[in-house]
This record gives sequence, structure tokens and C-alpha cells, in this order.
Amino acid sequence: MVSVTVRYPPQLREITGKNEERVELSQGATLEDLFKMLSERYGEAFRGYVFDTEGNVKENLLILLNGRSLDKHKELFGMTLGQEDILAILSPLSGG
Repeated sequence: MVSVTVRYPPQLREITGKNEERVELSQGATLEDLFKMLSERYGEAFRGYVFDTEGNVKENLLILLNGRSLDKHKELFGMTLGQEDILAILSPLSGG
């Protein structure tokens, strides 16, 4: 098993009811597996916030794995998660 911490932006906190959570996944699980699990757990509201109509992670979200920004198209879903990884889903910043 792999234990991963997921940190949520304010909008996802309203959906999940959590600032962050630890998720247990099987060894060799990918980010795609994690996102599928979270989508199943939190339903349509989560999917609508994270994914576009084609099932891709929305361009305006920033996804960090252990503080490193991931290119959603090239590396996101295929990455294997490791023990104690930290995934942060960051919402877009609004300018003023």
C-alpha cells in the first residue's frame, strides 16, 4: 500500500469537507488511479471542478506533486505515486 496526502483548494474543500486527507492506494498506483478514486468518492461536483468535458484536468488548475508542477497533458496520469507523496490541487489565482 501507498499512503498519499491530498491537499485541496477552498472550492474543493466545500465539496470534500476537508483541507487535506490521506489516501491509501495499492502499490504501483498512478495519479489517474488517485483521481478516479477521488471522483468516485466525491461524485459529480468533484469531477466538474477538476475535469473538462473531455475528461482532461482543467487547464486553469495547477497540480503539484511534492511541490513540483506537473504538465497535465504529458505526465499527469501516468505518474506512479510513492509512499508519503503529497499532491496539491491548486485553484487559479484571481487578479485584481
